[in-house]
Amino acid sequence: MKIQLIRNAMLRVQYNGRLFIIDPFLAAK
Repeated sequence: MKIQLIRNAMLRVQYNGRLFIIDPFLAAK
């Protein structure tokens, strides 16, 4: 699993061949 912090705002998570874009501000709600 690769986790990369993009622009200190979004997390790009590549897991099992899938790409997830996680916005911590949206996830916090």
